[in-house]
Amino acid sequence: MGEQKIDAYCRRLTIRSDTCKVTERYLCYAVVSASFVFLVAMMCLYSLDFPYLDQWEFVSSIGKSFDGGVTLGDLWGQHNEHRLIFPKALMLVMAHMSGWDVRWELATNVILGSSLFAVLAAQIMATARRNRLRRAHLVLAWVSLMVFSLNQWENWFLGWQLQEFMNVLAAVSGMFVLSRRPCGKSAFAVAIFLGVIATYSFANGMAYWVIGAMVIALSSGRRSKELPAWVAVSVIVIASYLYDYHSPEYHPSIGYLVFHPLDYGGYVLKYLGAAMVDFSETGALLAGCLCLACFAKATHAVLESESPSESPFIPYLAIGLYGLASAMITGVGRVGFGGSQALAPRYIAFSNLVWIADAAMVWMWLHKSNISRVPYQRKVVVGCVLFSMGLIGFGCLYGAYRWTERYHFRIEARTELLDGDNLDMLRRIFPIPEKIVGVRPILREKHLSIFR
Repeated sequence: MGEQKIDAYCRRLTIRSDTCKVTERYLCYAVVSASFVFLVAMMCLYSLDFPYLDQWEFVSSIGKSFDGGVTLGDLWGQHNEHRLIFPKALMLVMAHMSGWDVRWELATNVILGSSLFAVLAAQIMATARRNRLRRAHLVLAWVSLMVFSLNQWENWFLGWQLQEFMNVLAAVSGMFVLSRRPCGKSAFAVAIFLGVIATYSFANGMAYWVIGAMVIALSSGRRSKELPAWVAVSVIVIASYLYDYHSPEYHPSIGYLVFHPLDYGGYVLKYLGAAMVDFSETGALLAGCLCLACFAKATHAVLESESPSESPFIPYLAIGLYGLASAMITGVGRVGFGGSQALAPRYIAFSNLVWIADAAMVWMWLHKSNISRVPYQRKVVVGCVLFSMGLIGFGCLYGAYRWTERYHFRIEARTELLDGDNLDMLRRIFPIPEKIVGVRPILREKHLSIFR
């Protein structure tokens, strides 16, 4: 009888444990679904149907395209530091298909963001299968909160920001393709093609080539046959990008960081920390320090391993380095604007990558060290995860508030845009209202946007 009671008790514990695991899994899937649904709901309820900010700079090109006069030079020309060949081409196609209903661009942002999540989820699940890791669904829940969070509300609110989503999606996909071993000729060609898209979608894409060379060197060793070809293509792409390049006149001098290195360091840390704490400069600075410390520890673990070419950390190390490089590149041209500018919501698309890399690498490290199996240490880990998810949730709600506030402020100018010349009201849409007055006849003539 005693043995039967013990067996029955063990069976009940097993059933209870299995039930908890299933419940945990479904809760994580619910988080993934809820974060996406909340984003789509906000997009449907609070999206502008007329051009906003940088989109007004694009009106002339759209008008030329309807007259058949747009050229490669129009696509290749700089916008700030960027050459937006692929984003501009995509926006022109959508303008012709929709009569330039800018909400098509907003929908494209959601598609690109969802594609990014799908690529990250596929890589995480592949890592879990190859290395027999448990609780991949917890990492997926974290990643969904980061990717779909409204703390980067500027990227969801403005269709022009599809340039950043295109850049990040191409760069992350390319890194994952390149880090697969063996990397065949077709995969290598795909990685190069994705690098070209990343570079000609946003200036940060130039870092892709340097990090890609590092990935090849780590994955294949010194005898890699791919590295010389990669370096040659990198030189060609970067040289073509820099040909006839000029710094924007209204941006601070690059020399500012030479005399203010501490400001530059603080800018980079705030840039990274804003993905977690975007409502406080001090909080973002502290969060950035934590993010960078975790990433440095994980990087050290990869480089110190006996066989780094077989390390499952490499794909995540690559995307984390890309996010860090983006912070450093942006800081070069923007630190002169002040530290608060590092908290701009549009940059979170890049800083997210470092946090996602941290989460994935910490997940693998916990399994390797078996720390999570010790009850006390497991509680600490769970507490840290819940606290960070709470921060992301608060940032999401704060972003939703800022989104709706900006929407109500801008939507009041819609009537003035249709048939008015009140410059103060038009300034809500673009800081130089005279520009709106000058190009608005193009929209009227071609029956585009709200004039269609």
